[in-house]
Amino acid sequence: MICLLHAWLLEGSGSNLWTRSIITALAKRGETVHLVCQENHPDRYEAIGEAYRHKLSGAVEQTFKRDTPFSGNCILHQPEIGSTLPVFVRDKYEEFENVVPMMELNDADIELYIERNVAVVRRIVADNDITAIHANHAVLMPVVAQRVSRETGIPFTIMPHGSDIEYAVKKDERFKHYASSALVDCARVFTIGKEMRDRMTTVFSELPNIQSKFVELHLGVDTSQFDPLSHEKRAQEIALLEKALDGSPRAAVGEYESKLPDADLEEKLRKVKWIDDPVLLFTGRLISAKGIQHVVEAMPKLLEEVPDLRLIIVGHGPLRGPLQSRIRELVIPEDKVIFTGYLTHRELRFLFPCCDVGVFPSMVREAGPLVFLESLASGCFPLGTYFAGMAASIDAVTKDLPPEVGETMKLGVETTTEDLVRQVPRALRIAPQYKEELARIAREHYDWVSVARTFRSELDSL
Repeated sequence: MICLLHAWLLEGSGSNLWTRSIITALAKRGETVHLVCQENHPDRYEAIGEAYRHKLSGAVEQTFKRDTPFSGNCILHQPEIGSTLPVFVRDKYEEFENVVPMMELNDADIELYIERNVAVVRRIVADNDITAIHANHAVLMPVVAQRVSRETGIPFTIMPHGSDIEYAVKKDERFKHYASSALVDCARVFTIGKEMRDRMTTVFSELPNIQSKFVELHLGVDTSQFDPLSHEKRAQEIALLEKALDGSPRAAVGEYESKLPDADLEEKLRKVKWIDDPVLLFTGRLISAKGIQHVVEAMPKLLEEVPDLRLIIVGHGPLRGPLQSRIRELVIPEDKVIFTGYLTHRELRFLFPCCDVGVFPSMVREAGPLVFLESLASGCFPLGTYFAGMAASIDAVTKDLPPEVGETMKLGVETTTEDLVRQVPRALRIAPQYKEELARIAREHYDWVSVARTFRSELDSL
């Protein structure tokens, strides 16, 4: 039985998406997995059949129980850790008053956070037949796994995701030390492609044996959630999106940091002519590191070539206000750029197939952009900055396709705006003929169930 350690929530992208996808795939395979994280809404994730709150007093309260639609089951354990939540990048989380980049915490606060998680994992291990522990990121969950492993002898594995390296390990020697120590003791290091392997060997060059622990575990996509659509069926899919949004809390006007959809989202989406309008999609945190500013800068010239183009921007973050100001400065018609606010995958599964081209122009080295695979599975032609994990994804997906497909997907890191102006119209032209083929590649090679099979097999072999 597996105990999986994840420090934060299940909603959103990156490691959150990886975690909820793996627990769902494992449940589909009939596995029982114990998950330690801070998710407050277990009812939103169909793989979760039970949830427990571990109090600081030591008491354990069952907060949720139901049958899952799968032969397996995920049991959620939420440690009570106080009001402080260490993160890599400053953000807002419900139920935490003090969400702080971990570099700003003193040593005592970091140790307190680690030990409170250790106490919970120690109890899970004692009460269940746990045979392996897996920890997401290079810090701080691997430290929790390491300490429990030293006490119990249960082997543990680590999976770096990228943000841990860039925003903690590289910036603070304390986290470099924590990560290095855990890497020495762990049994396996799961890596997402060559870029992550290279990054790990560079950052941890003082650990010469680390390469012997690497096991590649590529990213996946739940292909059952995404299907390519004809333009004629897109309005029906948007109706399903509206139904998914029905009754959900909404962000107040100007509240750009809220993880909520805009109050007038349905009204904005209804202005799109889904049968006729070409639609460009960006989804991600609205920060400069994600490159959304380059998409906005490219819009005036894109509209000269594709007058009916609509840009849909999904996400929340501090850059939204400046982006809206820049749109006014560039005299881009308001109805050509639609901000949705924050959407979860419950809504994105309906929006992705209604878009023709997805743009993911990240300015930072990402281990593997999951949105790229979701775009593929939806038949939405993806474009991304050609470096790090995105380059590996583009190369892997297009190796057996005509050269024009791979070349069209590539955006330069230094020439992103200019490349968007050139590549988006080309992508819109060729997207229809490759829609079904891209979705087929996603189904056959990148479904999460196959990823979970490899993951579980490696844990069994420890």
